[in-house]
Amino acid sequence: MRRILAKFLVFYLKVCAKAYLRRNQPAVIAVTGTTNVYDTKQQIVSMLDQGYKVRTSKKNYSAKFGVPASILNVRLGGDSAVKWVKICAQSFVRGFFIKSKIQILILELALKWQTDMNYLLSIVKPDIAVITNVIPSTLVDYKSTDNLASEYLKLANAVPARGLVLLNAHDERLAKRPVSKGTVIYYGIEAGDIQASDVKQTSEGMSFVYQGQKVTLPRFGKYAVLAFLAGSQIKSFFDKYGVKKK
Repeated sequence: MRRILAKFLVFYLKVCAKAYLRRNQPAVIAVTGTTNVYDTKQQIVSMLDQGYKVRTSKKNYSAKFGVPASILNVRLGGDSAVKWVKICAQSFVRGFFIKSKIQILILELALKWQTDMNYLLSIVKPDIAVITNVIPSTLVDYKSTDNLASEYLKLANAVPARGLVLLNAHDERLAKRPVSKGTVIYYGIEAGDIQASDVKQTSEGMSFVYQGQKVTLPRFGKYAVLAFLAGSQIKSFFDKYGVKKK
């Protein structure tokens, strides 16, 4: 019975989320990868939040529940039947009736099972895709790391011609450019199409040069620099082209 109910809720949230996207047509940024996904997503949020109305996932749920919940801005109810009734009502109203002012959705696509990416892409049509890396440590339902990389690259392949794909230049499994209609850009530390150079760790965080300007981040580790590069490129994209209706 619980399994049947769970399948119904997954389907219901999907229908409401697709209705929300169809009615409101926000730009969608999807971030996936093995590590540095959350930090990259948060860096993108912090950069876009200064000039755009954005929303992102606030809590890490499973893929099939979490992405629709983030789109609809609902907090999932666990085992509480009362909470789920409220969530279903909220989801229906937000999906089919309320007009949202959100311009950009920034979603984290966490993959556990091989069917996850195909399912998520049946809901979300990303305008921008970011793939942080492919590392074998989190293999669950994948035969190999290359198989996992192929699943990640499905996200890049779903980006339209007017969109943007950002890939980690340091990951050899992402080195082969995906079959994407969008603009594909590799980012990295002294590697790729957009680069950070002269990277140093100081007592205050990370220091580096980007586009001829010295940048200091109050965070440590090269992953912070990579997250900055992705966020900066996405902000430049929206500043140049704006948020266009689909």
